[in-house]
Amino acid sequence: MNVRALLRGAAVVAVVGTYAWFGSGGTFAFRRVPWERDGGSGFTERYYAALAEGYLRGRLDMPYPRDPRFDKLLNAYDFKERERAGMPWEMWDATLYKGRFYLYFSPVPVLLFYIPFRLVAGAYPPDTLVATFFCTWAFLASVAFARRLLGERLRALWILLIGVGNVVPFMLTFVRAYEVAVATGMAMTATFAYALARFTETRATKHAVWMGVWLALAIATRPNLAVLGLIAVVVLFRHWRAALFAMIPVAVVGTAYALYNVARFGNPFELGITYQLSYVPMWRAAPCSLCNVQDVVRLVNNVVHYVFWPPTFKGAYPWVDLQRSSLDPEGTFAGGAEQIAGIVALNPLVLIGTVIALVWRSGWSPAPRIVMASAWLILLGLATCRWVTARYALDFMLLMIAATVVGIEQVLAEARKHAVVEARGRAIAIFIAVLACYAIATGVLAGIRGVAS
Repeated sequence: MNVRALLRGAAVVAVVGTYAWFGSGGTFAFRRVPWERDGGSGFTERYYAALAEGYLRGRLDMPYPRDPRFDKLLNAYDFKERERAGMPWEMWDATLYKGRFYLYFSPVPVLLFYIPFRLVAGAYPPDTLVATFFCTWAFLASVAFARRLLGERLRALWILLIGVGNVVPFMLTFVRAYEVAVATGMAMTATFAYALARFTETRATKHAVWMGVWLALAIATRPNLAVLGLIAVVVLFRHWRAALFAMIPVAVVGTAYALYNVARFGNPFELGITYQLSYVPMWRAAPCSLCNVQDVVRLVNNVVHYVFWPPTFKGAYPWVDLQRSSLDPEGTFAGGAEQIAGIVALNPLVLIGTVIALVWRSGWSPAPRIVMASAWLILLGLATCRWVTARYALDFMLLMIAATVVGIEQVLAEARKHAVVEARGRAIAIFIAVLACYAIATGVLAGIRGVAS
């Protein structure tokens, strides 16, 4: 094994260890938990464990007992009425339907992790372990994507950039059902990107089917990722047989999810958001829209947050903190703001990678351009929604960074081939390395600061 391979392996181990350190609060210990919630449980904590318990009992809801105060409310979905009853945060963001509590979050994490863990370990995993697992999955799939396209040109620095030049360390410091869902979706999209790269190489039907599997699971985990369907259509265009077979897993998963919704709410398109216990009655407030001038203004503001919102740098260790978002109170949900870091402000190399994806045309694989387009499409879709937070940015961050790594290496390799002035090429490489180190350090230090209480 050569030195570069050893460095790559060390970088992978370092990133996985970093995830485990942040996810476990610096202890590297993930203690099993019961599905019941205690007085110290935060918003949506252990909801997924409860949903898994419900499944194992042959139910589709979380088997929590209903607070009798709910029965005295005229409108349980009215936050002010719940507040007057002294229970404003009771079962926060759960779905209450016909006296039972459900989740509008995807059941995919339950099926892929919570239930198997429960059957093997005899108790449920903490949400932090599940998020750490799926973040690791997403990281390894992203590295596999870059490795597939770059081969030996994949450097240890790029692996570190993919792993921690983002908000994964930050997110892992405070994990609930929200973060579990995002981490799972991130794993599905990263694997979709790898399958897409394989299909662009072979045009084989089996790789199209594999791409369809991960597309279906990504959408089932995070419905906003349905925009990836447009990417799949473009990639499969003129490959009719492959497209037909790729749609089979999408149809199977989509039908299963529709039947699941019918069994819960009597409506194949109802995810549970309508009956969500939140700040506003969700039956009258679409989470995402682009129908009027106010929505367009919110779109612009949200894009600024997701792309350019800068971290704050302070004189005291750990020096980096993430600013809270600044949202229009007339166009968003109430309840304050959450922290966010724009991808370009956090990782400036993504801007270079995006430019490369737009203008670079060569004999290299089109996969990084397609994946970069996918990431920006996801970002624009998220920007139509009424809430901005760091965890949502992970829907696109790893995709952008992996595509950036491949794009930059492709350009550098082509420049070397055409005998670009050596001194200038060395200066460019140093500049890129400095930006990569900035992103790696900022991502880790933001995690050390952690989510503000």
